[in-house]
Amino acid sequence: MNNGERDELLLKIKLLAMQQSNEPIPGFGKINSISNYNETTKQGILALNNNFYQNNEFNTILNNIENYNDKTLKDLSIKLGFEKAKTSAKSDIVINNLGISLKSTRNAPPALVNHTTRPGFEFASKICGGNIFELDKIINEYWHLRELGEIRQDVKSNDIPFKEKREIIKPFLNYFLFYGSGSKKSDYPARFIISFSSPFLQNTWKIFDESNAIEHYWNKLVFSIRSKGMPSGYPLVSKRMIEKKSSIDKWTRFMNNKYKGSLHIRSA
Repeated sequence: MNNGERDELLLKIKLLAMQQSNEPIPGFGKINSISNYNETTKQGILALNNNFYQNNEFNTILNNIENYNDKTLKDLSIKLGFEKAKTSAKSDIVINNLGISLKSTRNAPPALVNHTTRPGFEFASKICGGNIFELDKIINEYWHLRELGEIRQDVKSNDIPFKEKREIIKPFLNYFLFYGSGSKKSDYPARFIISFSSPFLQNTWKIFDESNAIEHYWNKLVFSIRSKGMPSGYPLVSKRMIEKKSSIDKWTRFMNNKYKGSLHIRSA
């Protein structure tokens, strides 16, 4: 497990303990139900009630859990029903029947959109209502400035060409944060994000939804267009990708001996 995966499991267990003690999530409220999209979570909660919580063993676990090695932590998480969320899921846990995405900021800053070519943003635009043609203008300006040597590969949100373009980018970013990827809409969307630097220090927790997520992230965003995520063998593409090639071409330039056309958005 990487550190982000560890933090996610630790927070899930902390949230389960909060439910058992009727402790509300600051800015969210009381935890009436908690699950992980499967029946094993319910079995895990039952085990917690019958074995851990009533015998006060769970408090001992919480006091020592940060020192658990990966295997011990993973075994406990599975026993409680908290397997790692599916890769297609935008939410990591379900609280009060609402999907919640968990994002640890303690280690590497999270990628909000991971190396996605233009067809992925076209797909997102059909669902989120974002204007792909206005986004094209931003990308064209990015390449114009880059080819002139006025910007480097990574560009901050408050620098040209992304400066003052937040409202254009907002619906796309909300889609990738809450609803899906560039190829499909998730079966497990998220309604809220809990961003945290410590699973056990609630004063580090921040909660966002579609209305305010981009306001939180915007000043820390870094945009780049890279070769990673491009179709294998581009500009030659497979038969499956033929119909998407003209769209990919619109954002792609040949630079430093590589074809670069995948937009990557991360938090600094």
